[in-house]
Amino acid sequence: MKNKKENGITLVALIITIIVLIIIAAISIKLVFELNIIEYASSGIINYAIAQANEIKEMDNLENNLEDAINQIEGSQIKDASAIAADKSNYGKKINYEVSKKTDTGEKIEWEIFFADESNIYLISSNLAYTGKLENAVKSTKYNGGTKLLITQSSRYLAAEKWTKSWIDSGYESNTDNKKMMLYLLDNDVWQNYRNENYADWAIGGPTLDMLCKIWNETTDETIEPKPNTEHGYNRRTYEKILTASKFRNNGKTYWTAIPSDTNGGFALLLISENYTGGASSYSNGFRPIVCLNESVKLEWNDNEQMYELVMK
Repeated sequence: MKNKKENGITLVALIITIIVLIIIAAISIKLVFELNIIEYASSGIINYAIAQANEIKEMDNLENNLEDAINQIEGSQIKDASAIAADKSNYGKKINYEVSKKTDTGEKIEWEIFFADESNIYLISSNLAYTGKLENAVKSTKYNGGTKLLITQSSRYLAAEKWTKSWIDSGYESNTDNKKMMLYLLDNDVWQNYRNENYADWAIGGPTLDMLCKIWNETTDETIEPKPNTEHGYNRRTYEKILTASKFRNNGKTYWTAIPSDTNGGFALLLISENYTGGASSYSNGFRPIVCLNESVKLEWNDNEQMYELVMK
């Protein structure tokens, strides 16, 4: 009898508990909908996810900005031809270009930036590569074709199309000693020992008037155009300012240019010197080779050595 009574009480308690739970659930559900708890909870989850995404994005942006800043700092030290050309203060600065060829006195040949254009950087030897005459050039039969060789044998005269344009456009094709000496200085085969094949496209024995006028026009307030005076060449007095300019002279040492004189006599080639003279093939003068670096070469400034270093990019 006692067990039946206890079971009855337990059942009643269970029913009451269930009813209470139903009431609590009903009230809870009502509150959930009335107070928008689900919406708030969902909104919180969404906002948290958005905040996390924004934080990740900000971190990515910060990392990218940092990388850009590092690249800009590094990039400001590495310059291509157009960057060198844009800042003329680079002209004359030392560069660690090297060749095995020594000067005729056994010294290492030093190099500096001569000028640059949009695609290439051009170097000139800082010291005289050697001193010599041009008699063999005049005697050689391989220059008997006259200045038309600049076009017909363009693989030997890689600098000609661009840097003897004023002469080629003139149409003069005379076969005088003047032209033989010019062809000798422009002959790639003659000056191969000054071309480091890892960095340079070609080398020639001295500057052309087109080169000198370009540098002059870019670094002074005066414009001087290269133009032959006669079928023999260029008038030395017309270009006196350039030929005697301190920026081109090598500590007062006279050197050959690839510029034929307008006289068909003693002064066959014009010289860079203090008195704007020309030189005959029997004269002994210095040579300062010109080197054209290829387009893939860039320069990086070495502050410790105070010179540019070659970089392949």
